[in-house]
Parts: sequence; C-alpha cells; structure tokens
Amino acid sequence: MQYRLVSSQPYLLVSDGLVALGGLEAVGEYSGADRLRIPLDPGRYAVQVHLIDWKAESGALDANGKPGDNALGDFVIEICRESPGGGREYRKS
Repeated sequence: MQYRLVSSQPYLLVSDGLVALGGLEAVGEYSGADRLRIPLDPGRYAVQVHLIDWKAESGALDANGKPGDNALGDFVIEICRESPGGGREYRKS
C-alpha cells in the first residue's frame, strides 16, 4: 500500500456469518448508530486496520488543505481467514 501511514496489530475476529462494521459510536446494540453489515463465512479471521496518509497522495488536498472529493479514504480494513494452526499473536487491548 503506497500511502499506508501505519498499521494496527492484527485483531482476532470470529464470524458467525455476518459482521457489522461501524465507528466507535456504533459499539453496542443500544447506540442506534448505522453499521455496514458484511456477510462473512463462519470462522476465525485476522483483521488489520491500515491508516492512509492522504496528505502524501498527489492531488488529494483541496485549496484549504482538506481532503478533496477524490482523496483516498482515511483507512483500509483487511480481513484474512486465519491460517490453519493459527499461531498468530493478536492484539489484546
């Protein structure tokens, strides 16, 4: 990833067939915040979040120094099925 600024340690995700993705305000069923629902086969997955440095992207900033309409998103979420045998260290906090 050419414009990756930093990546998280992998998180463990255990899917029952559907994953709901949202911001911090969407944590918990009581929040009422919108979530993107993603069908994902049941199983164990390693998830990493990659923050994007859109300031380094040519043409990403508008005249006010803010991300323009065509700028890359703030982050990319990578979801990979866990390798057989596991053996991976996951983030715990």
